[in-house]
Amino acid sequence: MRQLYRPGEVVEIRILDVPRIGTVAGYFDDWDALEREVKKHDGKANVYISLNPVKPALLSRAVNRLVERPKNTTSDKDIEHRRWFLIDIDPQRPTGIMATDEEKKFTQDKAREVYAYLKGLGWPEPVINDSGNGIHLLYNIDLPNNDESRDLISNCLKALSFIFDNKAVSIDTSVFNAARIFRLVGTTCCKGDNTPERPHRRSINIKMPEQIGTVTKEQLQALAKILPKPQTSPNNRTYGEEFNLEQWIHNHGLPVAFSGTWQGGYKWVLNPCPWDSSHTNRSAYIIQFASGAIAAGCHHNSCQGKGWHDLRDIFEPGWRDKQRNKEQKQAQTLKTVPTDHAKKPQIDIAKLLTKPDRESKVEIPMVIPKMNESNQAEWPELEEIKSELLPVEKLPPEIIPEPFRDWLTDISYRMQCPLDFVATAAVLVTGAVIGASCGIRPKKRDDWLIIPNLWGGIVARPSMLKTPSLAEVMKPLIRLEIEAKEEYDQEMSFYNAEIEAFKATKEALRGEMVAAAKGKPKNGIPAPRMDDVKARAFKSLKTLIEVNKGETFIAVSHRCIIKVLIAAVLDMRDKYFWKFYLDNASYSTVEYDDNKGFILTCLNEACHIGKKVYEEF
Repeated sequence: MRQLYRPGEVVEIRILDVPRIGTVAGYFDDWDALEREVKKHDGKANVYISLNPVKPALLSRAVNRLVERPKNTTSDKDIEHRRWFLIDIDPQRPTGIMATDEEKKFTQDKAREVYAYLKGLGWPEPVINDSGNGIHLLYNIDLPNNDESRDLISNCLKALSFIFDNKAVSIDTSVFNAARIFRLVGTTCCKGDNTPERPHRRSINIKMPEQIGTVTKEQLQALAKILPKPQTSPNNRTYGEEFNLEQWIHNHGLPVAFSGTWQGGYKWVLNPCPWDSSHTNRSAYIIQFASGAIAAGCHHNSCQGKGWHDLRDIFEPGWRDKQRNKEQKQAQTLKTVPTDHAKKPQIDIAKLLTKPDRESKVEIPMVIPKMNESNQAEWPELEEIKSELLPVEKLPPEIIPEPFRDWLTDISYRMQCPLDFVATAAVLVTGAVIGASCGIRPKKRDDWLIIPNLWGGIVARPSMLKTPSLAEVMKPLIRLEIEAKEEYDQEMSFYNAEIEAFKATKEALRGEMVAAAKGKPKNGIPAPRMDDVKARAFKSLKTLIEVNKGETFIAVSHRCIIKVLIAAVLDMRDKYFWKFYLDNASYSTVEYDDNKGFILTCLNEACHIGKKVYEEF
């Protein structure tokens, strides 16, 4: 990998889905340090490296080290120059899992086709990597990092996707952004669980050319031109009738070698070519875009200029005349309308405005005038009814708050979706994070408080990446939810442990008290009887009275001892000992008179603790 970058250049390492952490990232210009840091996570999470060198200033974010949950990672504006054009060939499979050996072989075969095709266009030798799931073809380029280069690379990937995608293998068209990361060669691809059928694999370099050539801008533009463009109007309708392309292909027996979805539309690959039967490499095609527009053509130079209408001329001769006659007939039918209506019967307006009786009914006659030669007139020329939506003003990135700007524009560039989509989602996600911690008081002089709830939605045509863009912006919120759930589970485990310890202590104390009350032995030692405890407590109380005669004093002890003292001073029989209750932290007051003896003046006062605490025994 060192041969892809020049000495002293800075690259970003980004490791995704690290267990219990999430993202780990850092910046390196020292390959030895990079290797040491990456080894800590290899095989545990997926390791990626920036495709193009980043601006040197970014090294200060984390100098030759990795940090957990970084606040900033590389965005498109952090790339000064485009160095590499990545073609990522992957098998069609559910996301988040490894490829089987058979699926991986499909990608290898498809990579050979792409390699041979581009070599035939005069492209130099690429760097070829096995990513663990698929194949990476890396072509050296020399382009500035601007919107023109971004669109050119995107169209090149879409053109290759159109030519080579099938049900088993696809070319990733989302890797066009300048800040793209891809798998670091030598690390393990570990998506999903490691199973015998779908094992984790180490990525390796298959081929490193001795001399790395550069693909010119003209060669890239030539490839991008292959990308089909609509050759009919959207929806392909004529006076309300929709053209059924699939039925047309079936009825005329076109030689379809393969068909499948593409970029929200559908494509049919033809073999041999309808215009030149010697073209037998599946170079001809028909495509219906998501808008309904149709295009057709062949990738061979000798078929350049051939299109959908030319294809219909071959299989449906005279279709143009039929279409023209149909349109003229339809237009003529719409030109005649009634202009002189028959005389309408008079309607009594006063009668209509008067409230009718229950039995009465007011009927308003419907007049349908008859058409004849005398009441026909010419209408103005027909105008095409356009179904296009009104233009929407483009959302300028400058109005997005700075902490969000780079993040949202990066998502918009990478996914090729309107900035409005991700900005809308970001506002809603931020509102969810704030939650009920922020409120609004509409009135100045009262305490009326409103907790605002933000609701939003995206309205757009199908296949405009509404759901994927929302999902991308939701990732930070989902990460926060996971972290909060983990913290909650940990706190709950601590709480449950404390509850169990409290219950055990409570049961032990209850057993001791019951045993003491019943005089049962504990561990072979006879428990003191109630009379014995009462006698000792009463003796201690008398001693305190003699020492503090004429004074007020406080005796502090366990609740059980206080109950014993109260029972003793009142000369209470044992069976009444359980008939009164004392709260934790409560107090009772007793007065002593030489003539009257002990007098209980207050029992179980707990007003000082606000709320009484009750325990059941």
